[in-house]
Amino acid sequence: MLQVILQFIDHVIPNQSFTLVGHSYAGYLARGLVYHRPQVIEGLCLLVPWIKYAHQDRLTPEKITLRADPTLLS
Repeated sequence: MLQVILQFIDHVIPNQSFTLVGHSYAGYLARGLVYHRPQVIEGLCLLVPWIKYAHQDRLTPEKITLRADPTLLS
């Protein structure tokens, strides 16, 4: 799938810069685009990107609460 997207980009907007927005699996693919075409990507927004399902296989930072708001969900 990633190769198809790379070929599409090379055909439709060759050597043009662009910004990516990826949701879920598209976020996973967007990361692949950044890896293969970093010179043309001006920005990246990942919304709930796909991650490894097995919790023990994930490498994530410890959760940090910057500011608690107890009224937010009450």
